[in-house]
Amino acid sequence: MPGLLAGQKGRIKVENNQVKKAEETKKSKRGRKPRDPNILTQALSLQILKPADPGITWQELRKALTKASKMSAVVANNCMTQYYLHAISEEKVDTNTLYSTLRNICPELSSSIVNQIMQQVGQYWRTYQYETMTGERSLASFKRTFPLLINNQNYQNTVTWDGSECTLSIPMFSRKILNANPEETAKKKTKREKDLEEEKNEKPLQLSYKIVAVVKHQAHKEILNRLMSGEYKFGQMKVIEKRNKFYCTINYRFLKAAPVLDPNRIMGIDLGVANIAYYAFNFSPKRGAIKGGEVAAFSAKIHNLRRSYQEQGKYCGEGRIGHGRKRRLRPIESINEKEKNFRNLTNHRYSKYLVEMALKNNCGKIQMEELSGIKKDKTYLQYWDYYSLQEKIRYKAEAVGIEVNLVDPRYTSQRCSRCGYIDANNRPDQATFKCGKCRYGDNYYCYTCGHEQDENGSCSNCGSEVVKSVIHADYNAAKNLSTPNIDTIIEKEMG
Repeated sequence: MPGLLAGQKGRIKVENNQVKKAEETKKSKRGRKPRDPNILTQALSLQILKPADPGITWQELRKALTKASKMSAVVANNCMTQYYLHAISEEKVDTNTLYSTLRNICPELSSSIVNQIMQQVGQYWRTYQYETMTGERSLASFKRTFPLLINNQNYQNTVTWDGSECTLSIPMFSRKILNANPEETAKKKTKREKDLEEEKNEKPLQLSYKIVAVVKHQAHKEILNRLMSGEYKFGQMKVIEKRNKFYCTINYRFLKAAPVLDPNRIMGIDLGVANIAYYAFNFSPKRGAIKGGEVAAFSAKIHNLRRSYQEQGKYCGEGRIGHGRKRRLRPIESINEKEKNFRNLTNHRYSKYLVEMALKNNCGKIQMEELSGIKKDKTYLQYWDYYSLQEKIRYKAEAVGIEVNLVDPRYTSQRCSRCGYIDANNRPDQATFKCGKCRYGDNYYCYTCGHEQDENGSCSNCGSEVVKSVIHADYNAAKNLSTPNIDTIIEKEMG
């Protein structure tokens, strides 16, 4: 169907039966294997340092990786277009025919990579087919930096690890890249092309390249030890180009740790701005918080830098003038990358700390607020990437056998964690909680005997001096979140 491009935008007009068919595909989620809850999948990212073969230069390896990546992008875009055209004509995609079509487009690319691209693009299409056919989402278009997808059977036997260096082989091309009939190929080349090849002295591309990867962190070394011992299983590998560097991202699978923790011990985590995360427990008055000062300071620094670079763009030097919008905004893009890396690294540190606190207190469950039901214009959701933080807490907790439960956050900040009374006036300000019924947080406390009373002065129980009780609102909310079935309890209390 001429005129249809992989990157075409705009609303797509489809018939009602096509939309219905796409909706049924979305609901059925066909083509997906059921996930085993006892098997976890994570990724190990290693930077490619150099080719392992001393006869191959880094420029030659880079050229091969770039060429294979561009071929993969061409195959992926054509595969997506084929899925779309078949959906428009209401025809079922024949995988054998599709494979032959894609192989004819890029015959030099390895057949195993073509198979992996078909699976990846097919899964993407089935996930977003309904949105694409109804015009809610544009047809996906993949860039030239599309990752090389390598099946585990094609590389895991080539991995070597001696404790300091990791080497592995990356299959990229088919035998057709070797030019089986060089005489016929030579006839097609002009004299100028032959002279250029002789001047460059380029070596022909190989079917696969052996590389040396950087292993810096002790955690990465431990993962490689477990992969080589068979404790962890190799999965698909992706070779990705990012900021002029290439990385091998190896997916690996392992069995979830057997739950030896107490399932009745629950840790509640409340997210906010002044405190990025405040945690409490349902069995103890223990509490803790991750202050938001570090995030606030960095956000203010990034904001000032971005504003400064934007102002400088108006009167920048000749090196940034006359080269287009992209060159002029390059400093701002570098700031965006720095901010993204800071958020990612900080969320890793925070999530690791919170999961460690749950382990130290023998908690078998972590409960957090369900953020998907909160409006997107909520102020504190724009302040930090809380979704990423929750996701990192989830997979780190599941890796050690801790169950993660997301609950409805409504009224958890207004409910008294002691008596259950719910009222918006229980929070006179952002940081303070005072119950209007049992006066929790609005009375006096004796640290000698633990007695609470409404009057100031001496303790009516032991005679010691009492102090004003102050309950932080985030602690009260975290205490509510640590309550089993808190969303059901609040629903009953609200009538």
